[in-house]
Amino acid sequence: MTGTAAPHPTPFSFTIRIGEECLNVSGSVPEGECAVEALVPLLLGVGEGIVAAAVRQIPPATRVSCGPGCGACCRQLVPLSLSEAAYLKNQVLPNLPNKHRKRVEQRIAAAAAALRGGKLLEVLRLLPEEPDPQQRQTVGVRYFLLGLPCPFLEHESCSIHPQRPLACREYLVSSPAPHCAHPDQGGVEPVPIPQKPSHALIQLDAELTHSPGWRTMIDVLIDAPAAPERTIPQPIDFLKNFLYHLLQSG
Repeated sequence: MTGTAAPHPTPFSFTIRIGEECLNVSGSVPEGECAVEALVPLLLGVGEGIVAAAVRQIPPATRVSCGPGCGACCRQLVPLSLSEAAYLKNQVLPNLPNKHRKRVEQRIAAAAAALRGGKLLEVLRLLPEEPDPQQRQTVGVRYFLLGLPCPFLEHESCSIHPQRPLACREYLVSSPAPHCAHPDQGGVEPVPIPQKPSHALIQLDAELTHSPGWRTMIDVLIDAPAAPERTIPQPIDFLKNFLYHLLQSG
């Protein structure tokens, strides 16, 4: 009896212009149907490459303020695409070392209690459907004022740095770090990122799921133990559509 051969991966190669620099990306994706979270590490890598290229092009006298030990921005709401939500819940969190995972789960429980006490949890769950940008900003400030650290924040550093969301990768500043600790964000000078992979993936997820395409990260973490399974029938088409939205986000 002959076993079934494993499907061959589909290779890809593309180039993205980031300001004055060209970013070349190549690799492969599964040939057939796969879980959406299996594609997220690839997209995180694209995001990392775009951000690195943008940082290389800032003026020589400008220095990025962000770094280990600076968790000033890690108390803000983080928008998470639905694909990243599945990756975070089904891959990242369950595979943390036991003691690390327990610490994260304790922080998630503490955040849930604080949000319920502040009558904010249900507001956050409805936030992706809110059409008014001003109202979304108001909710963001309310959350920030609670001072809740990201459950993955340890010693003011990200404990899942290689797997951190696209939105976190894209949030870099050249202004003094203390400015990021104020809710009005006065004086904050973001590093320009020409293309936003986080926006592209949210747009793609919105199209595929007929929904806003995102949730806040803290809501995702507080929710059920695992995200609903979602499969992609043609991963190469998913990647092509992601690139289309990425080029539109510039």
